[in-house]
Amino acid sequence: MEWLDRIRGMADRVRGMEIPKQQEWVELYGAGDTATLLRAVDAVMPRDAMLNVMEPRSAPIETFLRRHAGTGSRPASGDYFLHLDGAVLRELAMLVEQSAPEPACARLFVTRGAENLLEAYRRDAGEDVVWLSRDLAPDVVERFRAVLEQEAPPAPATPAESASEPGVGFRRSRESAA
Repeated sequence: MEWLDRIRGMADRVRGMEIPKQQEWVELYGAGDTATLLRAVDAVMPRDAMLNVMEPRSAPIETFLRRHAGTGSRPASGDYFLHLDGAVLRELAMLVEQSAPEPACARLFVTRGAENLLEAYRRDAGEDVVWLSRDLAPDVVERFRAVLEQEAPPAPATPAESASEPGVGFRRSRESAA
């Protein structure tokens, strides 16, 4: 009966706990360029949010992140938080461009409190999908998309595209609930 007492004890501890809501996302495709992504974050995201850069992939970027690391950063784990200070983000975006084609980092997040506003995984593997929180105002999502479209480098043309219309390098989003 000891196992039953353990289960009752767990149930008692869980009672009254707030269960976090399931976050919903808007997916944006074609955001493979990390420097462009950083410029969009700088242009659109709320200034009280933080940029979370995980697992930097080049020594100059890691040095920069260590120099500008904010509260909550864990350099030994390759986990850095930066305030959304425009000058810092612009400098980081330029450093990412200079480091190309070497990837900048493994993951990027924009957080505000306990909420993630942006998630971008597998940056070091060429992933081009970015997830924006559906809790962001629709005009913020549209401005973010517009900055990505404006800043995105043109996609390389495939033989089929070069025979017809050139690609734009950015695909529209697909709404999702994750």
